[in-house]
Amino acid sequence: MNIFKSVRSRRKELGLTQKQLATKASVSLSVVQQLEGGKPYNPKSKSFFKVAKALEVEIDLLLFGRAWSEGKGL
Repeated sequence: MNIFKSVRSRRKELGLTQKQLATKASVSLSVVQQLEGGKPYNPKSKSFFKVAKALEVEIDLLLFGRAWSEGKGL
């Protein structure tokens, strides 16, 4: 699973909209949209860590696309 699918999948598991995730992570909606967009995107590491924290997962789950059941939450 790639990063954009990982972010989208976990967000949906938590029942969050893109806007809700952006608010929870204290990032702009465009950051979430770009992370889920499947297009080349190089987010600032600070934003990416905020999104991972808001999704309640360790950063490596998003980066390496491991299944949630294989990893641990925060």
